[in-house]
Amino acid sequence: MILPKRLNKIAELIEDDVVVIDVGCDHALLDIYLTLNRNNVFCYACDIKESALEIAKKNINKYKLDNKIEVRCCDGISDLEINNNTIIVISGMGKSTIMHILDDDRIYNARRIIIQSNNEIEDLRNDMINKGFCIDNEVVSFDRNKYYVIISFKKGNKKYSNDELYLGPILIKNNKENSDYFKFLLEKEKNILGTIPSKYVYIRKNIEKNIEKIIQLLK
Repeated sequence: MILPKRLNKIAELIEDDVVVIDVGCDHALLDIYLTLNRNNVFCYACDIKESALEIAKKNINKYKLDNKIEVRCCDGISDLEINNNTIIVISGMGKSTIMHILDDDRIYNARRIIIQSNNEIEDLRNDMINKGFCIDNEVVSFDRNKYYVIISFKKGNKKYSNDELYLGPILIKNNKENSDYFKFLLEKEKNILGTIPSKYVYIRKNIEKNIEKIIQLLK
């Protein structure tokens, strides 16, 4: 089974001998892949839409994995047991929706939380750190002409600089590997700067600072 690149990057962050709660599982492709390619993994394929879960059930049945993947129609992680063997995966949603799902004290029982947000990645890092998590790993996937940042969080306290919150502490360390992503980010910031009128001096200065940070990283 071949996964889309984005889901494959998420799968690479998941080890053997865990329980995976896949929130917004769509068609359960990640869950099927993990069950086939990891040892002793049990997946909960969760979605709030019954229509998505009907396709998930058909896919799971196709691979005869009904006894290893449980389909749940639920809002986020509600009614699911979470312990130190649990990895929560939330991908393909906006930051506000993700943080709403994680407004649950049981998340502190999880081994890790893997998140791919469609927006506000800097704010996501900041919000998770304020909740008492630190960044365990970060990867970038280029899939269907879009960049996706995937972040793995674990419980812990660590201070991060503004640069690390903006660009990602691990992505910065692996700056050569992620140079294409940073080039994309640089062009994005330049385009934004071009839309800001000169009278908004403070906003323009902040964007110019971001541009300089990325230029230094690419040297």
